[in-house]
Amino acid sequence: SRKTRFRGTGRVADPRTLKPGDHCVHVDHGIARFLGLRRITADGVESECLLLEYADKDRLYVPTEKLLLIERYDVPDDTDVQLHKLGGATWERAKKKARKAVLAVARELLTLYASRESLPGFSFGPDSHLQREMENAFIHEETKDQQTAVIAVKGDMERNQPMDRLVCG
Repeated sequence: SRKTRFRGTGRVADPRTLKPGDHCVHVDHGIARFLGLRRITADGVESECLLLEYADKDRLYVPTEKLLLIERYDVPDDTDVQLHKLGGATWERAKKKARKAVLAVARELLTLYASRESLPGFSFGPDSHLQREMENAFIHEETKDQQTAVIAVKGDMERNQPMDRLVCG
């Protein structure tokens, strides 16, 4: 059996998609086991809640209105999932580490884009009559989106900065 690190696989859109025994992650409290839906009464108001079990059999009732705080936690069957301790520091440490990693990537991207903006690029001149003849000889008719993409790319190529564009089609 192997241990796994957190890797959420998407928001739970409907509490009925979780089955009792499934693992999930609460944004504020970490990895838990879903035990099912329960109707509870608090302050005289009855509501439907997801019942989550944490380490040491601690339980948390999450109102279905707060469903966006829960993500599915899918792992292979042979993986030993460690439930977090409700109120423990493990989940906070994991979130802090993730935040630091995201900030590091953001800093790296900002540095990369700043250096790219400062580098001179090769500026192509406007289309010549030969370019227009070649384009006019194209046997297929371009869609409006293709025409828009061609105009945008040509505009980028006429600038004296490196082009940062990916065209797929």
